[in-house]
Amino acid sequence: MLGVCVHAKAKKNRLEVVDGTRLKAWVTAAPEGDKANDALVVMLARRLRVSKTSITIVRGRTQREKILRVDNLTVEKVLEEVSNRYHLSSSPSST
Repeated sequence: MLGVCVHAKAKKNRLEVVDGTRLKAWVTAAPEGDKANDALVVMLARRLRVSKTSITIVRGRTQREKILRVDNLTVEKVLEEVSNRYHLSSSPSST
């Protein structure tokens, strides 16, 4: 199970690994209905290259602190993928 702290109505969508054990997510969607939750699932699915249906919000659907399950991936693998993708996309080009 993966802990995620979600900040809705952010300026841009972003994921960050915190303390090597959990995620912090910023989504531009408002916390109305399931808009912020849906945005979180879409963003995480794209980052991990998995289907949206493989990500389940186990606890915290109406709260900022959430517990997620990602089918077929360990928490360590999820954190590694998010961390690696972030560093790859933010590194300066070598040209």
